[in-house]
Amino acid sequence: MKSAMLAIMLIMIVLLVYRIIMIKQIEQTQVAKDVVRLHTVAASTILFYAMTILDINDTVALASYGLYFWCSDFLLILFFIYINDFTQETFVNKRGGLILGILIAIDGILCGINVYNQMLFSVVLSGDKAEGYYYKVTSRTWLYSYHKLFVYMFAVMTFLLLAYEIYKAARIYVKQYYAILYCFLLMIATNVVYEVLNLEFDYSVLFYGITAAGIYYITFQYVPKGLVEKTLVMVVQNFTDGVVCMDIKGRCIYANVYARQVFHVDKDTRVIENYYRSWKGDRKPEEIEECSWQGETEINGKQNFFAARYRGIWDEDNRFIGCYYVLHDETEHRKKLEEERYRSNYDSLTGLFNREHFYETVEQQIVANPNVKYSILCADIQNFKIINDVFGIERGDAVLRSLANMFRNLATGDTVLARLSADRFAVCVRDEKLNHERYLEELDLISHIGDNNSYHARIYTGICPIRNIKTPISVYCDRAFLAIESIKGDYQQSIAYYDDELRKQMLERQHMVSDFRSAIAKQEFRLYLQPQVDEQGTMLGAEALVRWFRPVHGMMLPEEFVDVFEKSGLISAMDQYVWELACKELQRWKAMGKEQYYISVNVSPKDFYFLDIYTTLTTLVECYEIDPDKLRLEITETSVMKDANKHLALIDDLRTYGFRVVMDDFGRGYSSLNMLQDMNLDAIKIDMEFLRRNEDPERSRMILEMVLNLAKELDIHVVTEGVEQKDQLQYMQELGCTLFQGYYFAKPMPVNQFEKTYF
Repeated sequence: MKSAMLAIMLIMIVLLVYRIIMIKQIEQTQVAKDVVRLHTVAASTILFYAMTILDINDTVALASYGLYFWCSDFLLILFFIYINDFTQETFVNKRGGLILGILIAIDGILCGINVYNQMLFSVVLSGDKAEGYYYKVTSRTWLYSYHKLFVYMFAVMTFLLLAYEIYKAARIYVKQYYAILYCFLLMIATNVVYEVLNLEFDYSVLFYGITAAGIYYITFQYVPKGLVEKTLVMVVQNFTDGVVCMDIKGRCIYANVYARQVFHVDKDTRVIENYYRSWKGDRKPEEIEECSWQGETEINGKQNFFAARYRGIWDEDNRFIGCYYVLHDETEHRKKLEEERYRSNYDSLTGLFNREHFYETVEQQIVANPNVKYSILCADIQNFKIINDVFGIERGDAVLRSLANMFRNLATGDTVLARLSADRFAVCVRDEKLNHERYLEELDLISHIGDNNSYHARIYTGICPIRNIKTPISVYCDRAFLAIESIKGDYQQSIAYYDDELRKQMLERQHMVSDFRSAIAKQEFRLYLQPQVDEQGTMLGAEALVRWFRPVHGMMLPEEFVDVFEKSGLISAMDQYVWELACKELQRWKAMGKEQYYISVNVSPKDFYFLDIYTTLTTLVECYEIDPDKLRLEITETSVMKDANKHLALIDDLRTYGFRVVMDDFGRGYSSLNMLQDMNLDAIKIDMEFLRRNEDPERSRMILEMVLNLAKELDIHVVTEGVEQKDQLQYMQELGCTLFQGYYFAKPMPVNQFEKTYF
């Protein structure tokens, strides 16, 4: 009997170790770790009990029984922990775990001490020579009851936990928990029988291995009967896709919730069957290959779209047994596609076409209607950034929406509307539908902004007729905006047509820009000087002006090309060229002994942004070794208004270096007196045009007199330019002006003529 017992226990230990290795290779979950610990302790428990029935000696038997009993404690606790994790319950908190640890430690200490004084139990050699000798427990003391109480207490707790899980678990999982409970009860029952009947061997140790094997099977291999089928049914039933299954006779044997919604049926599936038969037609279902199609239906009052996919079903003998089709809900996908399509074709703020969709639509329209005359109308809001800055972005957006709504109200028939960018709009309209009067009336209604309509937005419109359908629409839009450029700043006109004359002007501007670099290289730009004199007519210096001696075109005045260069960004290169010509003349005058005379040069507003003015000018005067006082700088008020602090600091630096700074066109800006107060100046220039613009001469005289007195108080010289007649000279002399420039004294002249006249 002893040999059989040892053989069985050895086999169990080997199997337990094998399963430990298997589990570690396949899973690393917490439950898997619990099962590994259970197997490890179960193998140890069996091993220690095996050592008790080997007749080695009393001490080894006592130690082996102590370890056996102590491992039994651990086995129960680990079993409890396994149930706790397997069922995902939390019955023991950290404090309870600490108490359990203390109780196990006490039991372990008692078992260890028992080896020396047998305070728990004693062992006695039993058996006979034929069956073999072994040690068994005898003389159990009252302290041994502590160990048994601990064991049975945990047995009861484990039983209650399993009973609770059986009570609350889904029916399909109950058998799983019952299997664990039966193994556990059988293990405890055999232990109780061993204790009560004082059997030769503790057969419950065999159930430690059996229970561990059962737990391994239940944890990793057992799947409750019907679980897969029920799970699949529940999963399919709650699919967002519809699933319909048909048998070989065309009967609907299954349809999930979404499929029933698609076909508007509850229990009656005849509608689904009719749809299937209609789709199948005369084809045999087993001959229909896998295929898909699109469909739509109404669900809960909303239009829904679906993609259907058909497949046949064959058994293991390749015999046709039915088919199924899946209805994939395409509604959200279609919705997103529509939204993306809308965003790619429409402006999100106004709802009008965007640039690309406008070009495409108009091109299709004019090709489809070759006999209809269309025009492209483009609109641009002047200084729209000011509206955003002053009134806020929301008000700016409201202006854009108002302009879009105005175009909608004016649109008729096949008119196409678009917002091309920011504040730029485009319309393709039939020529016969253009109504300028109504258009201007509508513009006036939406152009007043702010509280009490305090701000009037200026909206310019350019119109370009479409006469060649092969020309891209983008070109017609560019031409319409070119027409707008031709009237910007003109407050009397808000609509301009692109015509041959404007086209000619635009081409000429392009030629000017393309000729600029070669004109500089060929010295086609020549310096002209207009003298500045005192009240006796004595020449003190001159203003540097420029003339372009352009081949074929002859001499061109600044008003013919300066505006072009300003808009094309070439003005700064022009200014640098003129500054250097002026410096060369001052150097030559210095060599001639005429260094008392100065030359004033113009500094354009764009120079403040595109040039390092200070470095450029100081480098020039140092290169040509001239007095910076003789190169005077004429700036306009508008040059300084933007980023005033930075530009005023630059002017101070220039004056500190030795340049004299003159404000040109004083009085044409909106805040000249403020500039006079804030800016450190050496002189101001007042144009006689100021008097000619004002219809009240007396009022003009009072303003001029006030300015002259203020300049005198600030020690700022005043130069009157544009003096053409003697009475104008006398008028300004009476007001106290002492410096003059104008045709009355001399027109701008070439340098050599200037020197012959005044040197």
